[in-house]
Amino acid sequence: MSNSSSNNGVKLSEVGITFLTMFLVIALVNCAFFFRNVGQKTAIKVDNVGNTVYLQYANQKESYSIDGIDNSEFNSSNGIFSFFDINYEVSDEGQPYCIVNSKGKTVGTVRLAKRNPMESSVYMIDVANLENFFVSVSGDYDTVYVYSSVADMSFPVSIRIEQRNRPIEVIFEDVRIHAPELSPVLYCVHDVDVNVEAKGTVWLEAGSNSYTTQHVSEIENLFSTINVAANAYYVCMISAIGTTASIMYGVDYYADMFMGVTALQLNVMENAWGKVENLFNGQDGADGLDGVPAIQIAGGLNLVVAENASVAIVGGSGSDGGDGTNAPTMKNNGGDGGDGASAIVCGSLATHSYGTLTLYAGAGGQGGEPGYTPLGDHGNQGNRGGQKEPKVVLDVEITE
Repeated sequence: MSNSSSNNGVKLSEVGITFLTMFLVIALVNCAFFFRNVGQKTAIKVDNVGNTVYLQYANQKESYSIDGIDNSEFNSSNGIFSFFDINYEVSDEGQPYCIVNSKGKTVGTVRLAKRNPMESSVYMIDVANLENFFVSVSGDYDTVYVYSSVADMSFPVSIRIEQRNRPIEVIFEDVRIHAPELSPVLYCVHDVDVNVEAKGTVWLEAGSNSYTTQHVSEIENLFSTINVAANAYYVCMISAIGTTASIMYGVDYYADMFMGVTALQLNVMENAWGKVENLFNGQDGADGLDGVPAIQIAGGLNLVVAENASVAIVGGSGSDGGDGTNAPTMKNNGGDGGDGASAIVCGSLATHSYGTLTLYAGAGGQGGEPGYTPLGDHGNQGNRGGQKEPKVVLDVEITE
């Protein structure tokens, strides 16, 4: 009996030693990995939003500048170091410049070229003399110059940047634009940087939205109603599914989505009883759709407000909710109004304001009226739409 107990004690002791050995091995391995990484520094990453250069993973206690350019120290804001000079542009064909820290050590490079708009191919847009207010800018142009030969008047213009393989510059000078219905002032669904400069007095407002979810379900009728603007509707209507999917998926996504909604509605309406029930009970008012942004860029937006300029960018208003229908017994509700859109929606945003810049979200739509019964009972008034954030930035935001 004692021998058995002794053997069990030996076995338990051996098991304990085995577990202890395993624990020590694991601990030593973890320590080796830990101490191997101690003292290692994460490499600084150089990136850009249009003509704004910025540093990721930079030492917040350091300072940085561009060797060879006077007064080129990077600004630090919200943990991001950034450099912008109106005289330079980021270009693959530019000269390589070293980015150095306070000790003169090179931490990265960037290619910059002297900015000379006079040497670029320029698309001139006089908003007062356009025959077609929907303007498409091809990849052949480096710069778009938007102005008005008629002062103190607002014009309905929507500018689309077509697919291209290099950044583009858009200059607005002393111009007032209120885009056509359902349309932004400026948009690009391709992943390319857009540099926008505003000079003088500039007002950019997206077109309003007067359509509800019911109109979306009747897409063929919508096409005939808004004609040319249908393309802008596909591209820019970020609210139909309550996300920013439009700038991520573009026209094809929305075409498929809306056609799918249409098919679903048609299938429902093929049910004869459904038709009779709708006629007898009526229906709630359709919800209004949200507005569209004034500027919507899938890639990076570098926004520069010139010295002494006064610039306002306004999102489009949401549509009113539909009215509930009157019915013999049902108290149908009014539809909710759509939300007013953001002024700007973009992938990344760098803002340099040397004048005055104001961003406004669009107004929310009114709630629809309730439906009544013959006895005077009624449903609920639809809620008024709210407002989106003045700007929606999906990735990096830099503010000078």
